[in-house]
Amino acid sequence: MSKRNVADELVDAMGEALAMATGEIEPAAVHEVAVVPDVDVRAIRELMPASQ
Repeated sequence: MSKRNVADELVDAMGEALAMATGEIEPAAVHEVAVVPDVDVRAIRELMPASQ
């Protein structure tokens, strides 16, 4: 079993990220994240019968 070279893996990953950013390759997966509006945590906590 050969030793894992983390530095080489990071360089490879950055090259892949650059290729995706420039449109040379397509990403394996695309995730969309919903934006949650600002939440007033203090107001919610005051309504709940629980402590922090």
